Amino acid sequence: MKEIMGDRELLDLKQKIIIDDEYNNWMKKISKIENEFASSSAFNNKVALDHGIAHMNRVANNTYKLLKEYNINYDTCKLGYIAGLIHDIGMIHGKKEHAENGSEMAKLFLKKLGLIDNIKDIQEIVTAIKNHGNGGKNPNEITSFLTISDKVDICKSRFLGNISPIQYIENYTINIKNGILQIII
Repeated sequence: MKEIMGDRELLDLKQKIIIDDEYNNWMKKISKIENEFASSSAFNNKVALDHGIAHMNRVANNTYKLLKEYNINYDTCKLGYIAGLIHDIGMIHGKKEHAENGSEMAKLFLKKLGLIDNIKDIQEIVTAIKNHGNGGKNPNEITSFLTISDKVDICKSRFLGNISPIQYIENYTINIKNGILQIII
């Protein structure tokens, strides 16, 4: 998936998020937890997927792209992009309830960074993150496309083991054409 080019504002937002020390510590913790799980006896032929920065970046790009293709206004597309960049931060507490944990963490993180002034916009992001883990319950546009982008992020670079067809998918693209979601592998 190509980085969203030509939108300086989105790239600046992303840069502010990914250079933050707290965010980087979360990414390290998520990686450590997942690698420990994948190499433990508890793994025992279960599929383990990466939930780190590369995954969140793909989800952010796809969420933005789908919102834009669905003709959603730019400000909402931007909120969807931010939600994608941080949607799995709750994984530092483990997969169970990661969406709920992540939504609380996101609220504090976004306020700390000062990226978004409007509390309503922060709440939209927090709600999308909270609901992405339950299949997009109570969907609005951001929740819907964040959930779709997260669930379809299947590719070799996400796979932490060697027991799934996912390991054979090098890349994928998602689009909306004539109101139909397309996943091209």
